[in-house]
Amino acid sequence: MSKLQEELARISFEMAKQAEREATVVRNVKGQQMMEKQRLTTKIVNLMEQMLEEINGNGDPSGNPT
Repeated sequence: MSKLQEELARISFEMAKQAEREATVVRNVKGQQMMEKQRLTTKIVNLMEQMLEEINGNGDPSGNPT
């Protein structure tokens, strides 16, 4: 290979490595955002369940007081 071809191959390899690192960071960030969304959803659902339990008479889903 000529020096120019070697340099082009090296640059291409470095660019591919950089793109892979960036994709990994994006996946990690999106994964973290999904975890945060799931955590928030779980908190909201738990609060809703607590409110329904209070409305229904302390936790009995049939509405009968326990």
